[in-house]
Amino acid sequence: MTSQKVRIAKAIQSYQNHFFIIDNTDYMHLLLLYFFVGKPFQE
Repeated sequence: MTSQKVRIAKAIQSYQNHFFIIDNTDYMHLLLLYFFVGKPFQE
């Protein structure tokens, strides 16, 4: 669980670096989509 949170944190940093140009609203949609859609399938 802890290592999963670390991987998520690293993924967020990576996404921030790659999608910094994208509008904040679009980025927030991607982030919410990642947490609410991707996380349940990982567990």
